[in-house]
Amino acid sequence: PRLPFAAGETDAAGKYTLTCEDGRPGAVLGKSKVVVTWPIRVTKEQKAQPPPSPTIPARYTVASETPLEKDVAAGANTIDLQLTGQ
Repeated sequence: PRLPFAAGETDAAGKYTLTCEDGRPGAVLGKSKVVVTWPIRVTKEQKAQPPPSPTIPARYTVASETPLEKDVAAGANTIDLQLTGQ
């Protein structure tokens, strides 16, 4: 079975808000693996566009390989992510 998750998207300033898969605001409490991806962009012609540059290193895009693990506590959290190349 799939584990519960939350997702969000950053704005131009890097700010984000997470939403649980059931639509509730926030994230699952406790230790979580963090996966980073570019959102899929679709043109008016309904064609998917390649992600913008720079690309995200592959290890951050797969839950079983990401080195990013963060603890989510009850209440407001700000969790900044540091990604390194390769």
